[in-house]
Amino acid sequence: MKTRTFKIIMRKTLNEVESLKSRMEALEEKLMELEACRHSESVVAAVPEEVQEQVVNRSDLVARDKEFLRKISIIKQTQMIIRAKYEEQKQKRRPIWEKIIPRWIIVKNP
Repeated sequence: MKTRTFKIIMRKTLNEVESLKSRMEALEEKLMELEACRHSESVVAAVPEEVQEQVVNRSDLVARDKEFLRKISIIKQTQMIIRAKYEEQKQKRRPIWEKIIPRWIIVKNP
C-alpha cells in the first residue's frame, strides 16, 4: 500500500472518528434531557418512544464502532506488512558475483 493511500485512509478514519464523537456527544445531551424529563412531574407520553429511539441509535453507534475497530485492525495489519517488507528489503544483500560483475553485464530475465 502506498504512503499516499495510507494517509487518505487514515484521514477518512479520523473524520469518521470525529463524526462519531460529535454524534455521541449529541446523543448523550439528548439522553440527559430525556432523563431530566423523566424525573420531572410533567412527563408526556412521547418520552418512552424517544427513549426507544435512543436505544436504536446506540446500537447503531455500537455497530459503527465495531466497523471502525475493524478498519483500524486492517490498517495495523497493513502497517506490519509494510514494515516487514521494508525490513526484508533492508536486510536483503546482493550476492558476491553481482558485486564483482558490473550491473550492465548481468541479465536477470533473458
